[in-house]
Amino acid sequence: MQGVARDRRHQTDNLKREKRVLTRRIDTISKAQAAQEKLKSTCGWSGAAISCVTLTWAGFSHYGYPGPAWLFEHEIFYGFVCWCATTLFAWTARSYYGEG
Repeated sequence: MQGVARDRRHQTDNLKREKRVLTRRIDTISKAQAAQEKLKSTCGWSGAAISCVTLTWAGFSHYGYPGPAWLFEHEIFYGFVCWCATTLFAWTARSYYGEG
């Protein structure tokens, strides 16, 4: 009788260990999938920001700049506007996904 009880206890201990290992693997896979999805969404928002700035700049060059042309044609100003747009889109994404 004690041999059967001992065998059952060993079986339950082994099952508990296996459950812990599988739970860790599932958590790891879930975290990896969440990180992958977050990366995809981040790339999309960043691409949208730069696309908006690029289209706006194309419109400015075709229809005229709303200020001095030398300012809008300077690369530093363009980079600053890209940074501002990316930051604005990042804030929008954070509020959209509820992280912040």
